[in-house]
Amino acid sequence: MNASLIHAAIQDGSLARYMREYKVRAGDVAFIPAGTVHAMRKDTIVAEIQENSDITYRLYDYNRVGNDGKMRPLKLDKALEVLDMKTADNVIVSHPQTNEKGVANIVQCPYFTANLLETDKPVQRDYAPLDSFVAFMCVEGACEIKALDCDSPDNAVLIRQGEAVLIPASLNDIRLAPQGNCKLLEIYMEM
Repeated sequence: MNASLIHAAIQDGSLARYMREYKVRAGDVAFIPAGTVHAMRKDTIVAEIQENSDITYRLYDYNRVGNDGKMRPLKLDKALEVLDMKTADNVIVSHPQTNEKGVANIVQCPYFTANLLETDKPVQRDYAPLDSFVAFMCVEGACEIKALDCDSPDNAVLIRQGEAVLIPASLNDIRLAPQGNCKLLEIYMEM
């Protein structure tokens, strides 16, 4: 597929015909490299890990309108500039299973590592070997996250499904205390 064919498909509303569809279920992971056209179906909830950027180039927007009642703008020229036609075959969809320690590595790439942590018991994590912040996103249940190497009275936070917390690189000894069964995404940068 080339840029002129994509542009024509956008104009005539047939772009979806050229896209690959993946059936997903709760707990699935999709690694979508930068430059890959992607969309989610209605009622799909995702935890998206990406660099801090407000740049989105829409190729097609299903004729949706913004809060102002107008069609949301498309940025076709910019989108076609960054579109990577080769990445479509690199999309990986999996349903990770945690090991006996309750950990599943779901993505490891040059930019970040993402693990799924599943536990119903307290767990201690040592981040001293990392030179990175650690982000936790709660995808199921609730968990208290406590910095054991911090003397502040505010060294613990409770996160629930849909919430996230950022642990600075200066904190290394973290205790996770789930409230019942809990699933967390653990994300850190590769240095």
